[in-house]
Amino acid sequence: MKSVGIYNLYWDTMGGGEANAGALAEELSKKYEVTLLGPTEPNINVFSQHLGVDLSACSFQKATNDDEASLASRQFDIFVNHTWMSSAVNEAASGVYLVMFPGNPRRFRSFVRSGAFRGLWTTARVLSFFLPRLTRYTNAFKRRVHSTQWLDSYQQFYSISPFTADWTSHLWKKQSKILWPPASRENKERPKEKIILSVGRFFSPESGHCKRQLELVEAFRALYSSGEVEGWRLVLAGGCAPVGRDYYLEVRRAAQGLPIDVCINLPGPDLEDLFSRSSLYWHATGYGQSERKFPVRFEHFGISVVEAMAAGVVPLVLGNGGPAHTVRNEIDGLHWNSLKDLTEVTSRLMTDAQKMEEFSASAQKRATEFDRATFGNSVRELFQNIEKR
Repeated sequence: MKSVGIYNLYWDTMGGGEANAGALAEELSKKYEVTLLGPTEPNINVFSQHLGVDLSACSFQKATNDDEASLASRQFDIFVNHTWMSSAVNEAASGVYLVMFPGNPRRFRSFVRSGAFRGLWTTARVLSFFLPRLTRYTNAFKRRVHSTQWLDSYQQFYSISPFTADWTSHLWKKQSKILWPPASRENKERPKEKIILSVGRFFSPESGHCKRQLELVEAFRALYSSGEVEGWRLVLAGGCAPVGRDYYLEVRRAAQGLPIDVCINLPGPDLEDLFSRSSLYWHATGYGQSERKFPVRFEHFGISVVEAMAAGVVPLVLGNGGPAHTVRNEIDGLHWNSLKDLTEVTSRLMTDAQKMEEFSASAQKRATEFDRATFGNSVRELFQNIEKR
């Protein structure tokens, strides 16, 4: 049996990237000997309960950074780099890089900083021949020199969406195939209620990948003040690590006095229940940002959007980023570009039950293109091709 190592630095964050990495590991473990690489061993029970992913057939090996992952890659037949913004060099016979996003376009200061560290690296490398203790500084300087040579150590690149694939081609000059992440939550047939749902981890705007819950509170407040959302509630649900606590509390304060529920770290069954009962889904990652300068701040795929679609929840998504590809405008849901747009399309659907039903049915059908069965077939086909090389 061939061996596969899957490297992810963030197993314990339980986000969309980790759900995707876990689903990949589960699928590959049916045919390969799979080892999960990372600083912290993922909790199998938590993965099963919260993400519906079975990692019981996988082993674990500690790798706390890219250098350790590169060394570990030597022992596998296939090395899969599934870590956000990793530049680990693959040293396995076959290397696969699953691109969540390749980063932002380089700015002038990046060129200056890289040039400065290149000089320090060169000097330290020469001096380390005479003073071996300087080797650690040599390695530290090297990591800060901008280089894309490590990309050539991988034979295959798979992007999680057309949005990611376009930027991978632009920034890394690498062509990639699309491997859509799978939606894996169980859908329960429940009567729809007057609930607008938004699911995403609580990050501050400074984190670079904020889900914009504060802006969604602002949009709902505008609708509430106009009297157009009588009987409706907004539910903001998502994970919250210690680093996001202040932002979560800020959202809670902003929501006071409004029919808004702010829920963190809900168990999987509770979240599935919310999806089954909600009617509309709001998604705002990337709102107010420049795609040309900071594309990384947009949603790269948006697994929660697909999960909402699978449950028949009508998605209203920003017209940029990954969800703009998964949600077909005026077919599966609606796109918006400003908070005013969002409130207008929301109000429109609230008063058009027939259109909402049409969008809901189309969204559910569209979501089948991103289910676990389709994902499994894609993974098997892709890895069969890797073995043939």
